[in-house]
Amino acid sequence: MNNVFSYNADIEKNAYLNWRTNRNDHIHNMIVLADGFMSAATLLAKQVLLDNVDKIDNADKKTDSLIFPILFNANHGIGVYLKAISWSLNILNKQVNVLIRTIS
Repeated sequence: MNNVFSYNADIEKNAYLNWRTNRNDHIHNMIVLADGFMSAATLLAKQVLLDNVDKIDNADKKTDSLIFPILFNANHGIGVYLKAISWSLNILNKQVNVLIRTIS
């Protein structure tokens, strides 16, 4: 599998998406991205709820316009978490297989 994040010696060709990422820890990087998606979804949802706490209706339609970005971010966050879990399980499975071959 190719690296999710790669480094280029030419600093003008690098995008520093997040200082918390580590080019040698791909699973951690996926979790950082998933955390970002989930944080965005949570912050938007909280804001919508706070804006509507004293209102009976959705007269300004803000909730209608933000529901899709909330769901989009939550969906992508869950998807990236699942990919990180899957990648971790693949690594564990390979290690178990090596151990089994060593013991046999």
